[in-house]
Amino acid sequence: MDHLQTIYIQLLQKFPKLLTLCSLLGALLILSKILKTLRFVYKNFLRKRRNLLQRYGENSWVFITGSSDGNLTSNIGIGRAFAHAFAKRGFNIILCARTESKLQKVQEELQTLNPKIQVRYIRADFAESHRPDFFDSLTE
Repeated sequence: MDHLQTIYIQLLQKFPKLLTLCSLLGALLILSKILKTLRFVYKNFLRKRRNLLQRYGENSWVFITGSSDGNLTSNIGIGRAFAHAFAKRGFNIILCARTESKLQKVQEELQTLNPKIQVRYIRADFAESHRPDFFDSLTE
C-alpha cells in the first residue's frame, strides 16, 4: 500500500461518515449534471416551437440587417438565413444591407419562397451612422 491509501484508510476509520457524505455529494453532483443534460435536450429538441406569427400577428414585420451577405464556405450568411426562416414562417420582411443589387436578389428569393409576404429593403451602410443625417436618410 502506498502512502495516500494509508492516509485514506486512516481518515475513513477516524470519520466513518465521511465516505457516506462524499458518496452523497458525488451522487448529487451526477444527478445535477443529468438534469442539466435532460433540460438541454428538452429545450432544444423536444419542446414544441412557439408560433411567432400567432404571437405577434398576421401582418408583423421583421427588420433584418446584414441580410445580403454570405461567407466563404456558403453563399448564405446569418442575416440571410434569418430572412429565409422568417419568410417561411410568413412574416413580412424589411432587409437592410449595403449593396442594392444583393438586396434585390434576396428580395426576389424571399418572394419566390413565400409569395404571400411583403419584402422591402433599405440600402444603408451603418459604418456611416455617425453622420447627423444618417437616420434621416433611412426614412426616405
